[in-house]
Amino acid sequence: MDYIEPELRENQGEIEAALKHQLPKIIGYNDIKGDLHCHSNWDGGTNSIEEIAEMAIKMGYQYVGISDHTLPILTYLTSRCHIDLRQGYQPQD
Repeated sequence: MDYIEPELRENQGEIEAALKHQLPKIIGYNDIKGDLHCHSNWDGGTNSIEEIAEMAIKMGYQYVGISDHTLPILTYLTSRCHIDLRQGYQPQD
């Protein structure tokens, strides 16, 4: 019988699937392509937008969604910077 990851333990036939070696593959960190919901230090988060973008690039993300709720962040994003994870953070003057 295959090992049943905790995420699959729901009493929905996983034991039978494990006996038949038919358990689904669980996604790993390398399968994650981006993050659609994070907050910068403008809105209760810990890191700046630049730090979030830099880490997303290091992690190989294709996209990151900043979900701040404050008006200053919207002004900042629309008027001062463009973040393209394919090219890196590019501040505007």
